[in-house]
Amino acid sequence: PNAPDVSDPRGLTERETQVVTMVLFAQTNKLIAYNLGLSTGRISTLLRSAMRKVGVQTRGQLIARLHDFVAVARG
Repeated sequence: PNAPDVSDPRGLTERETQVVTMVLFAQTNKLIAYNLGLSTGRISTLLRSAMRKVGVQTRGQLIARLHDFVAVARG
């Protein structure tokens, strides 16, 4: 388990990271669920958990936050 306030996406679980990565490629929850073999409800839960940990409330904010993180990480 991770601390609830993880601003760095490296603090996400492996499954949360998979879901977030697919969100970055503009996949819907339904398509993510199909690709990972999970229910759409489980995808929603994982996505909400990841967004809470990163400190955002919407998919758009999540994408923007991670875009900023990747830009800083690349130097």
